[in-house]
Amino acid sequence: MGTKAHAPAPNIGLVGVSVAIAVVTIAAIWKMAGLKADLNHRWQPARDIIRAGLDEQATQHLLQLYSLLSAALPIELTAEGLAVPFDPTKVLLDPTTLQGHVKRYLGMLTARRRFDHHYKMILYTGPVLFVTLIVFLLSLAAYTSYFASLDRLRLVGYLGLWFGLAAVVVSSGGVLHYFFRQQRLTNAELLSTGTDN
Repeated sequence: MGTKAHAPAPNIGLVGVSVAIAVVTIAAIWKMAGLKADLNHRWQPARDIIRAGLDEQATQHLLQLYSLLSAALPIELTAEGLAVPFDPTKVLLDPTTLQGHVKRYLGMLTARRRFDHHYKMILYTGPVLFVTLIVFLLSLAAYTSYFASLDRLRLVGYLGLWFGLAAVVVSSGGVLHYFFRQQRLTNAELLSTGTDN
């Protein structure tokens, strides 16, 4: 009588690690399902306030700049109401002292202009990570089924491995994207209140 080939015993350790990773991934998927709503809840009510604050801060810096320029470049008028030609010897202000005010003013305008873009882009983070984590979970199941000797199809294992690695790369990019956009929105919020120093 011929002997039957026995299937290799399943690798219980790999299955255990995969189950632990799957539990954490499912929790992350649950969190990503509500991330867009959480971000919208956090930033939507503050949008108009932050934009108005940035406008106000920009106006304040512009007024300070105007005040410094008016003091440094007094305009003298002739009896006919015409401006006296500019005399550089009468300038009382070093132009480099204006540089900080100009930078702050331009910073406010840039933050105001980019705020809505950062807001829209951060809202994509949740859906992208949600889909990516589902792909990772399916890839983990495929990888584990082959490499833990639960399935004999080599293609399944290697597809799981490659899709899983791709999902890890995309997820890492998504997390970096989230932190970058969150930092930009927070900076704009601080600028709008004048507490960014």
